[in-house]
Amino acid sequence: MRRLTVLLVEDNPRDVRLTERAFAQANIPHDLRVVRDGDEALEYLHREGAYTVPDSSPRPDMILLDLNLPRMGGHEFMQRVKQDVRFRQVPIIILTTSGRSDDVRQAYENGANAYLLKPVEFSRFTEVIGHLASFWLETVELPPDL
Repeated sequence: MRRLTVLLVEDNPRDVRLTERAFAQANIPHDLRVVRDGDEALEYLHREGAYTVPDSSPRPDMILLDLNLPRMGGHEFMQRVKQDVRFRQVPIIILTTSGRSDDVRQAYENGANAYLLKPVEFSRFTEVIGHLASFWLETVELPPDL
C-alpha cells in the first residue's frame, strides 16, 4: 500500500497534536502535512511561498479541514478548492467543533465529502480518526494524481 498524503488545515496546536497522535495510533501509512489557515493551505496546494518544492508539498490525497480558521476560513477555502479543476476531486473532510446546521449545510453545498464533529475526549477522537483514516485511506479508491 502506498503512503498517502493528508493535508490538515488546523490552527489550534492542541488539535494538531491530537490529530497527529490519533493518526499514529490508527497505524495507517500516511504523511500528515499541517497548515494553519485557508491562505496557507492554498499556498500549499499551488506550491507558492514556502511550498515551492514539490517534495515538500506533495498533492494531498485527502484534506482534513477545520471551519473556524484565521484569515481565510474553511468555507471560503473549500469554495476556492472545489472551483479549481486540479483539486476538485480531492476529498475534503470537515473536522470541526461547530455543529451548527447552517455550517453543515453550507459545507456540503461547497463540496465537502463528510462533516465530522471533533470529539472532546481523546479516546473517542482517536476512534473517529481511525475510522476516517481506514475508510478514506484504505477502503475507498481515490482518484489518481491529475
